[in-house]
Amino acid sequence: MIASGASPDIFWMSGTMLNEFYRKNILEPLSHFDNPDTFSNIICKVVPGSLLDICYRDNEYYALPIWQNVYALFYNTDLFRKAGIPFPNDSWSWDDYLRCAKKLTLPASRGEPVGQYGTIILPI
Repeated sequence: MIASGASPDIFWMSGTMLNEFYRKNILEPLSHFDNPDTFSNIICKVVPGSLLDICYRDNEYYALPIWQNVYALFYNTDLFRKAGIPFPNDSWSWDDYLRCAKKLTLPASRGEPVGQYGTIILPI
């Protein structure tokens, strides 16, 4: 629909798509559709600022968040101790995560491709 120039007025998109749609000039600022006073007096009081910040570009809001994903890191302390890996902390980067995941991944012993996976990412 968007490619044909007949895009919908309202649609769902993931937060990661906002930048791409914004760069392609597909989105209209929300101020074009609503009274700015309504937006600032109602939406900004109900939706946490950190969620609204994601939707803000060039002094305009281009989207409204409807939920927030929560990510958490759970880990098996016994496996970390056995591998001699320090427990994760606030300074970890994705490179640290990958390095430890590789170290925690062990080959199988009975024809399976992997005996122990060093990581798994699941939605919560």
